[in-house]
Amino acid sequence: MPYVPLIRNKEQQHRDTVLGVYEGVTEADIMEYVNSHTTHKIAVTYDSVPKVVSILQRNGINPYKNYFLLVDEWQVLVNSYEFRYDAIRALLNEAAKFERVTYMSATEHHYRLEELKSMKEVKII
Repeated sequence: MPYVPLIRNKEQQHRDTVLGVYEGVTEADIMEYVNSHTTHKIAVTYDSVPKVVSILQRNGINPYKNYFLLVDEWQVLVNSYEFRYDAIRALLNEAAKFERVTYMSATEHHYRLEELKSMKEVKII
């Protein structure tokens, strides 16, 4: 997700099933959640995807194979690319390694990043 308030909102809606990762959430918090839940729903900002991937890998989990990555509000990638270039590039680099990834948005957007142009687009009406 692009912003911490969106993560906090998802946590409030799904109190017992979603772990939000933002400032103050530690590796121990993430692993305690992973070890105590059979289904993992970890909500992170674009900036934190590489951090969470690294934590999972250090703990013997292959996130690229065992997790589905959902990039919500993908149009923010386009709108933020110039001033959040490093974070967006890091996210796109990590996302490309996942066996299963979806870029989702409820906002109609006509421009796509070069890195996403080869992906199949599905519209749900």
